[in-house]
Amino acid sequence: MQTQRRECDETQPPLHPGQILAEDFMGPHRISGRVLACALQVSHSRIFNIVSHRSAITADTALRLARYFNTSPWFWMNLQIRFDLEVAEQQVPHPAVSITPLEPSDDGADDRWDAGAW
Repeated sequence: MQTQRRECDETQPPLHPGQILAEDFMGPHRISGRVLACALQVSHSRIFNIVSHRSAITADTALRLARYFNTSPWFWMNLQIRFDLEVAEQQVPHPAVSITPLEPSDDGADDRWDAGAW
């Protein structure tokens, strides 16, 4: 991969999966958005919106990209999940900060996950 991850660099915006698609997959193969859209049997606007960071990679798109580029759909979904989490973590203050973590029970037993509890 050509695109460099900016590990732990909070001054940089999160890396959108569309950037990786454009720089590491479309660019080296000289594939335009229209050609990729045709190959994936999706609208040109879907690809355009992904590479311009306006849309997320959906499960459907991940399956199509994986098939075309001979990758895993999990590769594409993990890029999207990582981006979404990084964006959420950058919210100041993040709403999750006010959540009190669950404390383990004193006896070590935890029946809160029994099927009957649902």
